[in-house]
Amino acid sequence: MAVSGKLLTYLATGNKPDVSNIIDLIAYLETPSLSTWPKETVTNKVYQWYDYGLSSAAADNKVVEGADASTASNLTRTNRTNVTQILEKVIEVSRTQRKIAKYGNIGDELTWQQTAKLQELARDLDKTLMQGTYSAGSSVAARSMRGAEAAITTTTTAASGASLTETMVRVNVLQAIWDAGGRGDKTLYCNSFNKYRIDQFTGVSNIRVNIAPQGGIVTLPFNVGFYASSFGNLRVMLTPHASAAVVSVIPNGNFKTAVFDGFQAEPLGKTGDATKVQVVGEYGLKHRQEAHAGKITGLATS
Repeated sequence: MAVSGKLLTYLATGNKPDVSNIIDLIAYLETPSLSTWPKETVTNKVYQWYDYGLSSAAADNKVVEGADASTASNLTRTNRTNVTQILEKVIEVSRTQRKIAKYGNIGDELTWQQTAKLQELARDLDKTLMQGTYSAGSSVAARSMRGAEAAITTTTTAASGASLTETMVRVNVLQAIWDAGGRGDKTLYCNSFNKYRIDQFTGVSNIRVNIAPQGGIVTLPFNVGFYASSFGNLRVMLTPHASAAVVSVIPNGNFKTAVFDGFQAEPLGKTGDATKVQVVGEYGLKHRQEAHAGKITGLATS
């Protein structure tokens, strides 16, 4: 029934809207590699380090009594290198927008934008640490760091489109790394689909963990965060920045974020009624003892 002769909200003007003073973030903030890998300062855009191996152990190392010394067999050291990569975000805010009242307790728009762009840069850096492709760069082309996935070249397995299996992880990677001399605890980095595959490994449904409030034992099916093997303990790290078809296993502490210049806000010259700021930093990856890491490529992605 129609209502007449009354002022309804549908016709009234000037009613104050109900607008929340909280602004929700709808994106993720995780940066697993950047947050957990050690950091090391570098002082040049190109940085280097060395490693070396030993000859295979021999059970027949014997010489005749009184014989002359055999021919020398000296060891050589291998030079490793990577480059720093410049990452940036640029913002420009008008004078009026900086002063105007805004919902969400924003305050100065320029400051809020800088904070948000730092969050974006952290995610960009974390993804580059995993997926970066090496380029030395030039005066007309940006240089780019070699990321972890590209750095691992010694112990690799091609899945050729197959789904991730426990055998791939335990035999093709962990055992192979152990045979190559890798010891100690490691971390496996994977995306959400491959984390689901890991959660299906044999025996997962029997995992029992003491986490109940009164110290009781509860069963946690289909959730693998830690994998114990004869070849070392393995933490399983879910990351949004692993390539869809790649799983990487990296010794804890061996891969480091190389810091040449941390993120900072640089005000740029004003050319009008606005303020322009470049948020910029320069970072790289130092992938030590790469032979003690491993990866599986070409995995099924669905």
